[in-house]
Amino acid sequence: MLAISNTGYISLSTAGTNWGYLSSGVNYLPNLRSTTISASSAIQVGANALACASGISGTMRYSQISSTMEYCNGSAWVSMGPSATQPISFLVNNGGSNQTVTSGAPTKLSWNTKVFDTNNNFSGNRFTATVPGKYLFSLTAGCTNAGGVSIDYCQAAIYKNGSSAAVNGPQATATNYLGANVVIVLDMANGDYVEGYVTTDTNTVNGNTSTNFSGALLAPQGGGGTAQPAGSNADVQYNGAGALAADTGKFTYASGLLSTPNISTTNISITTINGQPITPVLVVTGS
Repeated sequence: MLAISNTGYISLSTAGTNWGYLSSGVNYLPNLRSTTISASSAIQVGANALACASGISGTMRYSQISSTMEYCNGSAWVSMGPSATQPISFLVNNGGSNQTVTSGAPTKLSWNTKVFDTNNNFSGNRFTATVPGKYLFSLTAGCTNAGGVSIDYCQAAIYKNGSSAAVNGPQATATNYLGANVVIVLDMANGDYVEGYVTTDTNTVNGNTSTNFSGALLAPQGGGGTAQPAGSNADVQYNGAGALAADTGKFTYASGLLSTPNISTTNISITTINGQPITPVLVVTGS
């Protein structure tokens, strides 16, 4: 290791062969390995198109599709958990307003009250997934007949992409009210949607909170990392505050090399680089 005062470079060499250098302006390190990477503010991991394999086990990336961090388990990219801000979930009801339905035919339920919709996925009486994964859905419907005529059946159904995915409900005679509930876990891709339906021999669905539709993301699935830092998609970027600017505060990998424009730290302790021991040598040039 040579410190050259008139150039501001620290030259790295092995057996007289120069293979890297450090300076305040630009650095060249063919391989950089560290037990710990620490940043005072944040480290942003960009996209990659690598296929997960045993050779990159433990590699991490960010997926813009699932809005989660993913890791390679040696054979597949696996999400580390629910969406970063808060788990996706919703609960809707009719706010006390009864709904008229067609007797004997499946009728799509309408919802005029959102109790919560954490990711703004519920609109137009349907939930549309924007994060792929496995979701738990529950639909409860109360079939009623204010005229006192007997009700013989009330079935609640959850439809996925326009087709029935699950249906349940009693077939028993009741005078004024018959309730039904159906619960299912569905594998949802980006853009898939679910809706609530009811089939009954009466013509009214109760509008109180006993009729409701809810769902929650249980586990997002790996969707392929597509989020990129502001610079090249081969960058690992960091920044103390604000948006990441293009090609600043980065490590860039290209042609088998990892480089960074500047390293500033209180202490760097290195005993070997690329398996080669380093012998400190100080060379001062100039008068």
